[in-house]
Amino acid sequence: MTNWGYFLFEENKHYYIFETFSGSIKKISKSLFIKLKKDNFLENTIKEIEGFFPNNFKGFPHNEDKKCFVTLDFTNKCNLNCTYCFKTEKKYKNMNEEDIDDVLDFIETKFMPNASIYTFSVGYTTEVSLNLSFIKSLDTAILKHEKQLLDEDSFRCSPSEVYKRLPLSLQEKYPLKNDSVKTLNEILCREPLYDFYDCKNIPYVNQVLKISRKYLTARTALINRCILSNLFPDLIKEPHTVPWTISFMTNATNVTDDFINVIKGVGLESVYVSIDGPKEIHDYSRTYHNGKGSYENVEKGIKKLQEFGIKVIASTVITSKHQNLIEIIDYLKSLNMNGIEIYFIRGKQSSDCLTVDNSKIFFSYLDILIARIVKNVKNNNFEYLHLLKNTLCFPYLKRIIAKEFAVRRCNFDNNIVIAPNGDIHHCNYTMGMKEDVLGNYKTGNLPKQIDFTVDDVSECKTCWAKYLCGGVCYYEKLINNQKIINLECYSRKEYIKRALHLYVVFYEMEKTAKILEILSN
Repeated sequence: MTNWGYFLFEENKHYYIFETFSGSIKKISKSLFIKLKKDNFLENTIKEIEGFFPNNFKGFPHNEDKKCFVTLDFTNKCNLNCTYCFKTEKKYKNMNEEDIDDVLDFIETKFMPNASIYTFSVGYTTEVSLNLSFIKSLDTAILKHEKQLLDEDSFRCSPSEVYKRLPLSLQEKYPLKNDSVKTLNEILCREPLYDFYDCKNIPYVNQVLKISRKYLTARTALINRCILSNLFPDLIKEPHTVPWTISFMTNATNVTDDFINVIKGVGLESVYVSIDGPKEIHDYSRTYHNGKGSYENVEKGIKKLQEFGIKVIASTVITSKHQNLIEIIDYLKSLNMNGIEIYFIRGKQSSDCLTVDNSKIFFSYLDILIARIVKNVKNNNFEYLHLLKNTLCFPYLKRIIAKEFAVRRCNFDNNIVIAPNGDIHHCNYTMGMKEDVLGNYKTGNLPKQIDFTVDDVSECKTCWAKYLCGGVCYYEKLINNQKIINLECYSRKEYIKRALHLYVVFYEMEKTAKILEILSN
């Protein structure tokens, strides 16, 4: 019987073996390499590599990540009609802003009460710049749940004593009434106390002031509470809370001053922008409803974001029509992107989907890119690694260096999507699918657990790459899209093979520590 727990590869006339369960790589002789490859790891040859790898596999633990990530599918309002958009509903019931507090209550008290951080995504199912009132309402609701506001237990003294320490100009603007706590909270939410106090010795405040000096309500209260706790530790206690944040992406066609203020107001240093490359490539898929290409407005939007100090990360979709990775990345690099993430078109969308056969064009360009990166790293130039650290083969390279393992493709336990009717789904792609309704927060139906691991999937459980890959997409399995499943299986192993080669190349250069530092930050 063939043993699938190993993978052989050659790099620069040296020979290596990768072992699935330990994630380890060992250099072996050419003769052993030839013998193992010829016999395909049959039992009689396996004995020759016994002792090469640590024999300590006891099964990998379930996801211990305590970060909670919630996508609010509050509307499908968008000014573009991209050819590969996975949202096809024409009639759509929007989420009411009045529902926001109920959603946050559900997440905090029932779904994941012990999270280390709560992040709410609001721009992955719509164009966020068209829905700024919702973002502002979400920020206001977060204020309550983040517990930065003062109450009677927040003080080591009388609240009026804190009020007396405030600048006279603020006391005049907010006369002390019967409820001194309420008055202090008004100031906490509305006034930038960093304009009144020297905050040089408060690291967090210095950090956030580099992003913006004008925040929305929740961030303003957070910063001000930090200032008061640091300046007056004898009067005010530090709050016991966890961070609540907002994230979103945009198509950058509608970058108004108000949108800029919202981005900075929620404390974002960077935003994801949907852009597929130069004008010809971008306009092929990303058009307005009248068929006109969106590139010119996107380029203007990117420049405006950057002018206001907002970092831009490109979110780029590869179709079968445009696979020249070198052209795309070099062009995005010329736009001064702070990061680039590459995705294949997915789902039952169009004839533009890649296949196992035609994706080989893409991987030929990837090899050219990798050769360029290796040459640059040899000369201590890590520019491409900084740009591409979260995409292509580089997340797998990080896993190899750090000995990290992926037993599941998705974090089912802490990533959910909430629809306007209260239905809970596990990802953006499955929204509206009855097969993936995990529960409903309005009815009190808690999400059912999904334990979908690489060892539960027939095509994954005997794959040498499974603990680096994490398995096939749950959505593609639900819709039984075998064409894309085959592509994903092929492409992810192609990425992993290249990551293994890169590991030994960088190891020989003594660069793995530096590479891991870049890929981890």
